[in-house]
Amino acid sequence: MSKDTAQKDLLPSLNQLVTLARSRGASGIELLHTELIERRVEAHGAERRNQGESKSRVLSGTVFLENGASASFSINADLIGRHPASVEKAVVRAKKAKANPLAGPPERLDINERGLGLKDPRYPRIDDEAIDDLIEVNQASKGTSTQPHSLRYMDRKLSRFYLSSRDYYAGSSSTFYKLALSNCIPGTQTPIDVVACGRAFSHVGSIPFGRELESRMLALSSPAAHLPSGPVHLVLPTRVMSWVLNSLAPAFNVELVDAKKSFVTKLENGIIGTRSVHVVDDPAATGGVRTRAFDDRGVPPVAVPIIREGRVGNWYQNVESAREKDVRPTGHTWLGKVRPSNLILRAGNRSRTQMLSEIPMSVEIDHLTGSLDLRTGHLKASGPALLLEKGKAQGSIRRVSLDMPIQTLLSAVKEIASNQLRYGAVDSATVLTEPLDVELKA
Repeated sequence: MSKDTAQKDLLPSLNQLVTLARSRGASGIELLHTELIERRVEAHGAERRNQGESKSRVLSGTVFLENGASASFSINADLIGRHPASVEKAVVRAKKAKANPLAGPPERLDINERGLGLKDPRYPRIDDEAIDDLIEVNQASKGTSTQPHSLRYMDRKLSRFYLSSRDYYAGSSSTFYKLALSNCIPGTQTPIDVVACGRAFSHVGSIPFGRELESRMLALSSPAAHLPSGPVHLVLPTRVMSWVLNSLAPAFNVELVDAKKSFVTKLENGIIGTRSVHVVDDPAATGGVRTRAFDDRGVPPVAVPIIREGRVGNWYQNVESAREKDVRPTGHTWLGKVRPSNLILRAGNRSRTQMLSEIPMSVEIDHLTGSLDLRTGHLKASGPALLLEKGKAQGSIRRVSLDMPIQTLLSAVKEIASNQLRYGAVDSATVLTEPLDVELKA
């Protein structure tokens, strides 16, 4: 639990709102106070646009009646004089709402912020000079034909304080940094980017990501002499697996599952991939960009194996669904919805080089754009790629198109390498598939 004095100062005023809600007929209430400080900078070549710093404070909450009827509210936390009226109006709305025996503040659970790696002690010292250095080191190299990169930088500090009428409260502070570089593959209008983010400034400021982007741009600008025919092995690096898993994870939301709106409930024997595919969602992963000490409902997080060795695993449980099923809520409610957190694909035992050296010809997708239909599980996505011969690049392919059920892709996973990397909120190593029918365009 955070010991920030500012957060502890909230306790008396929020307790007054709890007392007020009860006096107006509510049996329970939960309150969440958030304070966000955010800074954004954009640059294109030598041109820099400082968008300044923004601050916001929000007080949101939900009141509950004895029968479980509820109503929520959200208000600018600086408007202190209006807080009581917001609570009273919520109680009035709750009295007109439908009863729900599963609703109410969550049961008290132990919350611990220690060891999560949420806060960067360097945050107060990140000044314009540090950001200027970051911009300079990520510029396109001089003497190349590469156009200047477009750069977007953002940092934020988020302070959260939760209070429940079940007589417990919790506070947490975190920092977050994000750097995004974008450009186009030379000779084309195909966009390409790299995104770095983390809880510490070092995650975005210690590596020249612009050089990585230029290297990919150069490789993708040299067309392959010929394209393979027939099914081909696909190589999916961490960047691509991040897109795939982020698109897939919402299918394990219990709300979609119970409403029969998720394709995972229709899979035969629950099989979604090969035994190599094992994915855990861990909202308590140390230093993860979606790590938190507790969610918006005051629930401390628990890891959820959403895919167990190729079979559908567990769901993300909210407070109400957990009560119905007599299980523990998983702590995945964020910004009013059940959302995935840090996703971890279990790595294999061999290096990428060892794995790919045995494959005569394969296609490594650089990145994907498209969509995954959560109702049907159908994947439709495309992106540029490299043609590999025993793991060595032999030129680029303008576009590889995937048009298949997601379980077809995951059931073709042949091996996962050991080069586990983090891209955004996903930890994954390079994935190699069995030959698949995909469309290749030069």
